[in-house]
Amino acid sequence: MNVLILLLLLFFLIVLYGALLRVVALPRITLTRTFSGDTFRQGEDGELLETISNHSMLFIPWARVETLVPSSIRFSRSKGLDLNGDRHIQSLFTILPRQQIRRRYPVRFERRGIYSLPSSALTLGDVTGMMQITAEKHVSARAIVFPFILPEERLPLPIVRTLGKLILSRQFSPDPFLMRSIRAYVPGDDIRSIHWPASARTSELQVRLLDTTASLHLLVILNAQPSSHQWGHLMPDEVNVLEKDISLAASLCAYALSHGLKAGFGANLKTPEKESGPLFLPETGSGRLETLLTHFAWLSTDVSLQMETWLSRQKIPSGLDIILITRFRTPGMNAQIRMLEKKGCTVLVHDPGGDTL
Repeated sequence: MNVLILLLLLFFLIVLYGALLRVVALPRITLTRTFSGDTFRQGEDGELLETISNHSMLFIPWARVETLVPSSIRFSRSKGLDLNGDRHIQSLFTILPRQQIRRRYPVRFERRGIYSLPSSALTLGDVTGMMQITAEKHVSARAIVFPFILPEERLPLPIVRTLGKLILSRQFSPDPFLMRSIRAYVPGDDIRSIHWPASARTSELQVRLLDTTASLHLLVILNAQPSSHQWGHLMPDEVNVLEKDISLAASLCAYALSHGLKAGFGANLKTPEKESGPLFLPETGSGRLETLLTHFAWLSTDVSLQMETWLSRQKIPSGLDIILITRFRTPGMNAQIRMLEKKGCTVLVHDPGGDTL
């Protein structure tokens, strides 16, 4: 009889503790997960920072956090973290009242993209394991992974040579922000070049002599079609080839910006903001490279349009220097290229699998 009473009492305590876990502890458990940075390069290592806090006065024998993660984020085995396959991780805790636990898990970002861990399943349990309470907890872990940037010596030599020739052959134009010197005004000088402070000091009209700057505007266009008859969703082996082409396009933009040129890119790949594929006209500036790399990260692997159709729908200004990365050419693409050249654009067509087409 005493044994029965003890069993009933134990059952009652377990049920009561389970109710306390649900009503008292669970609402007062906070979970945060963030990556060690906002942006990463493809292949770079980072950390997932995990913090679980118990704001209640209840002792929690064990708590389990389970999360589905993208397969391109690789976790290393570490204390407190279990890896169940490539896409499922779970961590275990014992939490005292008013305790906060922080853990760091090493990760590697193997492919460019936008990655987030929007939610995790939090399970609380008692010592016996009979009572388990599970709830979804929203977390804010998000990382932007830039494509791999090729070193300059690994860029295709025909493209580098062509860019060098373009830079040297471009006519240099005066830059209003680069003043070389001041001299006396002579008839025929542009009145807009008068330097009024210097004129006031000397009581004679003085004009500014401006330095010059290269006016190269590079637009890199990526054709994501593996062949002329294929678009839409790509197969895994085709995606691997596409990622290399995206890396090349991003590297050319980085090369141009590092040499003081304006750079932009376009692609016939879907993005959340542009179903038909983005076009970013050449610009420069201190944050331009990060802006472009972020847009490269947003590119999906779904081809939106055939390249000849994509080109026909874009409003590409005249006078641009264009590198078209494509693994084939069609008569329709050739016609669009001729139209760009008639507008004063120079177009270099490059096949990453071979040579300049």
